[in-house]
Amino acid sequence: MKACVHGTVLALGLDGSVIVNMREYDDAAGPRVLVERALKLGSPLFIGVVLSPREAAQVRRWLEGGGREGGAHVLGARDARRRSRPRPR
Repeated sequence: MKACVHGTVLALGLDGSVIVNMREYDDAAGPRVLVERALKLGSPLFIGVVLSPREAAQVRRWLEGGGREGGAHVLGARDARRRSRPRPR
């Protein structure tokens, strides 16, 4: 696997974090220099792997399924609460 610094400026984490690619702001010659600088600063370090189109499609399907499952869980609980309340006569 070839190590390189990807040109993407931002990455968004599922936890809501926003990750900035320091390649845009640092004159580092390559990934090794960026990693060394981050380690010296004690900064959190994110190393990603670029997915093939096929792998990316698999991840999208998994995320869509997870989103549907999460929505169904919340809406199902809402419906259950509605059913458990006594209805006025």
